[in-house]
Amino acid sequence: MTIFFKKFYAEVLKEILECPVCYELPKGIIAMCNEGHHICSNCMSLLKEKCPTCQRSYGSCRNYVAECFAVNLKISKALY
Repeated sequence: MTIFFKKFYAEVLKEILECPVCYELPKGIIAMCNEGHHICSNCMSLLKEKCPTCQRSYGSCRNYVAECFAVNLKISKALY
């Protein structure tokens, strides 16, 4: 895979993973509502556990896959 495609896919992944409130790549825990929307833990604490997309509760669901992708994306961005 060329560097162009690696950068392209990294940018697409960043857009998918970014928090819909602060538009940052989440650090640490990524919460997920019952509908599958995600938010960073900093913004979740500000919004009192209501999803900004659908207004449903977050409960205690975490999105481990998104957390792993976010960590790996940060590492790959540091390499380029």
